[in-house]
Amino acid sequence: MKQQNTLQPKLRFPEFSGDWESDKFKSYVKLNQGLQIPISERFTEYVPNSYFYITNEFLNKNSGKSYYIVNPSNSVICKESDILMTRTGNTGKVVTNVKGAFHNNFFKISYNSNVYKDFLYFYLIHPKIQHIILSRAGTSTIPDLNHSDFYSINFVHPSLTEQQKIADYLTTIDKKISLLEEKKTELLRYNKAMMQKLFAQEIRFKDENGNDFPEWEDLTIGDIVSNIGGTALEKYVDIKSNYKFISIGNYSKDGRYIDNNARIELNDKTKTKLLNKNDLVMVLNDKTSSGDIIGSTILIDDDNYIYNQRSERLIPKDFINSRFLWHKLNSKDFRKKVFTNAQGGTQIYVNFPIVKKLSVKIPSLPEQEKIADFLSAMDGSIEKVNEQIIQTQSFKKAMLQQMFV
Repeated sequence: MKQQNTLQPKLRFPEFSGDWESDKFKSYVKLNQGLQIPISERFTEYVPNSYFYITNEFLNKNSGKSYYIVNPSNSVICKESDILMTRTGNTGKVVTNVKGAFHNNFFKISYNSNVYKDFLYFYLIHPKIQHIILSRAGTSTIPDLNHSDFYSINFVHPSLTEQQKIADYLTTIDKKISLLEEKKTELLRYNKAMMQKLFAQEIRFKDENGNDFPEWEDLTIGDIVSNIGGTALEKYVDIKSNYKFISIGNYSKDGRYIDNNARIELNDKTKTKLLNKNDLVMVLNDKTSSGDIIGSTILIDDDNYIYNQRSERLIPKDFINSRFLWHKLNSKDFRKKVFTNAQGGTQIYVNFPIVKKLSVKIPSLPEQEKIADFLSAMDGSIEKVNEQIIQTQSFKKAMLQQMFV
């Protein structure tokens, strides 16, 4: 029986054959460590002879900070064709297609003519190589990868032509993911803008005869819901149960339920906090000082949820559409009202008797349903794109595993 070659990937373009080569990274790449500049010597906007300063904050998509430094040495300047990788802290994060001067937390990885840049990038983010990088960085509080440990990692690669073919294929998948993420961002922006316009009554629906709906009423939360407070139920947590447990960790910033697999048994005690479909449950406590989840409200979609302390069950009255109310309670303006009435320091909280007094403008039930249908359709479009992103990311992961040795 012919023995299978050991240095060939599971999935390969048909025009290529034979084993890949394997040698230590030291034979193919050169590392340069970055420069640490004190914050006091950084600029927050471009000045003459300055370079964009690439720090760990650059890796945070939500960070609005930009730094610039003047007259760095050539050894710490990178071009878009270079590859950077974090060597300490969040070790192994790979950055490319950026130019500037890089921080001491980064390595610049220069490569010789036998290496195709994008192939090297995908090789470095491969789960197997990431595992090796992290294991060599150590398990201390702040992992740190040194030059020699990186140089000693094996670089298994095909010919330059095959490297390019693999990299170009994976780049096409990345571009598809980027386009889908851009589409999702635009849909989220549009959804947010439409929600604000609808709740500000800048856009109004008509009834089935083309007539205006009645004017919106000024009511309070206490006018539109009945409420029942939560109870401490942590001791009844049971991972084998089918009942989902809603505690602080299950609230997202936008009122979505985060399933962290917390489950709870149903008994005489817990069934008193069993929620019904179309109930809502609001979190009244945030373990941080940011208050990001204060007032976040989950819409219950079936009958197997039980809620914990620091949450309030809201039962909409018969002239209130649950889906409309869910959107309303999670709107930017209403959440701001809740946060304004919150108390505390390192942890903040709000008392529901205060929330009950907060004012809300409520349209007639038929108009509520029109608004809820519109916003739910938008949510469906966003979720569809999100599923496409997840599927494409999974496909990329599978390709990474099968196209590399």
